[in-house]
Amino acid sequence: MEPYGCLRGRGRDGRRKRQFRATGRQPVIGIAGGLLGIGVAALGLIGVRHMYENYEALTRLDVTMSLFALLIAIASGVLAGLYPTWRVCRVQPASYLKTQ
Repeated sequence: MEPYGCLRGRGRDGRRKRQFRATGRQPVIGIAGGLLGIGVAALGLIGVRHMYENYEALTRLDVTMSLFALLIAIASGVLAGLYPTWRVCRVQPASYLKTQ
């Protein structure tokens, strides 16, 4: 949060730019987490298939389920980042300029 306060104190960063800069990373982190989660789930389902014989019908990971999981990961990443973004946009730059 310190770089945002310093940029704001120098007058180089408007509120909209801060909001975009703070929220721009969140969907990317959500996509990365979703893809990693889908990969781990696929490996787990392969392991279950090898451990038990008649579970092929239950251990499928289709495209719809994968897209839904990715959508949930992106939405949760954005929602988790709303409070820090709100805090960054509300901070007074003087507090950070005093510490630097």
